[in-house]
Amino acid sequence: IGLAWAGLGGGAAAQEGTGDPVFAYRYDEVQGVYPAAAKSKGLNGVAVVTCQSAERRVWGCALTSETPAGEGFGPAALAMVKRYEVAPRTQAVTGSRTITVQFVAPKVRVVHAGGAEYVAPLEVEQPSQDALHAAWPAAARFSGLEGSVDLLCTVTLEGRAKDCGVLSQRSRAQDLGPAALSVAPLYRFQPGRRNGVPVAMTTVVKVFFSCDYRCRPFEGARYQPTLAWRAAPSHADVLAAYPPSARQRGVKGLVRLSCMADDEGRLQDCRVIAETVKGEGFGEAALGLASAFRLEPPATSAASGARKKAPAAPVLTPQAVVIDFGTLEGRPFWMSMPYATPTPRPDGTPPVAGEARARCRVGLGGKLEGCEILSLTPAGDAGAEIDARARLAKVVSQLWTDEGRSTIGATVLLDVPVGKFGKPSIVAAEPDLPKPGPGVVDYRPLIRSGMDADSAARYYPDRAQRMEVGGKAELSCARIVKGRVEDCTLLSESPLEYGFGEAALKMSRLFRFSPETIDGAPVDEPILIPVNFSVPD
Repeated sequence: IGLAWAGLGGGAAAQEGTGDPVFAYRYDEVQGVYPAAAKSKGLNGVAVVTCQSAERRVWGCALTSETPAGEGFGPAALAMVKRYEVAPRTQAVTGSRTITVQFVAPKVRVVHAGGAEYVAPLEVEQPSQDALHAAWPAAARFSGLEGSVDLLCTVTLEGRAKDCGVLSQRSRAQDLGPAALSVAPLYRFQPGRRNGVPVAMTTVVKVFFSCDYRCRPFEGARYQPTLAWRAAPSHADVLAAYPPSARQRGVKGLVRLSCMADDEGRLQDCRVIAETVKGEGFGEAALGLASAFRLEPPATSAASGARKKAPAAPVLTPQAVVIDFGTLEGRPFWMSMPYATPTPRPDGTPPVAGEARARCRVGLGGKLEGCEILSLTPAGDAGAEIDARARLAKVVSQLWTDEGRSTIGATVLLDVPVGKFGKPSIVAAEPDLPKPGPGVVDYRPLIRSGMDADSAARYYPDRAQRMEVGGKAELSCARIVKGRVEDCTLLSESPLEYGFGEAALKMSRLFRFSPETIDGAPVDEPILIPVNFSVPD
């Protein structure tokens, strides 16, 4: 469950493989080829392209129709689709495939604040897919980690983005913020207006890093999330295996291994299926590290006390692993943080609800070490600190990131509830936003914070969950008071029979926001909150 603006945050088909391109164009890809003149006029369009097709391959694509004609939608759609063309295989059963590409122009947003009417800057041109692909960090691209970054930038009277800062990032990838900042100057806008007069104004710029026609699946084992590693190499292990010549010359490389995991989680029969730099010894170094990995073995059922007969042959499971010889330290992105009730106080007094902030280090087994309590509420409460440390002792971090980096030895900040039922959470990075210059209208967006996805999952409608049905709802809330939304009503829900609307209204009490403002004055508009319900794993 998540708010709709959460954007991309998962993995995708890996980028550096050798298979066929994955034909699944996206909204941001269509926006990248949107005819600039049509977008600036707010024109929508549709183009139909017909291709020959076999075994998911397309070739021989041609434009069938475009509406409206002469606005550039047809050539733009054809150019985008033809990027996915590949040569047909011999003896393939050939058919045809019709591809409809819809162009939906961004809408002009008008808001009121402080007695004035504001028109937000309108994006009319974005970086090319080539520019975005080049900026996409190599480790994220190699590992297939998509994502998006929200920047807060000043849009000048000339329609250019400058003085940008990272507002938020949605991805497991580690370095998307700097990458997004590097492409910000390539965006073009219609400038904002105040009471009809053009003004320089801050606005949110959304930068997407996602698979396009360059997506290629890898042969060999499929890459699985690495949350279940029982053991993994440390930074020192990777550094020791780093090819000396490459390290001395500052050469970096990424390697993907395809292995088989036995029933005890050990990797065997590994082979190199991809490396970004060949001939430097990275593949051999990665193979040498394979023995340091160990998966958590599948859980065994304790329902029966009978002794189970050992299988005649070990069960082998395909498992891929990525190793980054370059950036060694990974950012802890996921941790197993169980809910807990308060630890009983030594003096028997009832617990007092509060919160602690702690800085810890990830140990060899993923357990937290050297935790330092940075702040505590109630301040100086010995019982609260005991409770906080008891909860931190149950936290286990993933040991290896999807980008191929060890988290062992990395530091992490956590907020820990004390004196109440709850679980710790990783502290989100504070936005580093430049102060707007003189004369710039200072727009600040609605920012969601503090919503616990695990808590939200409790509101998933039972019938929809049993039938594995996803849905969505949209709420309208009157105001934000002390970070909470008030007076929410249901605008729509889909599908109707499963209770997604009622669930969204119940969930609204979990939402936390900082209000949308212009020059410090709150925006006088209802808060529209789209809520997506995705079928739980």
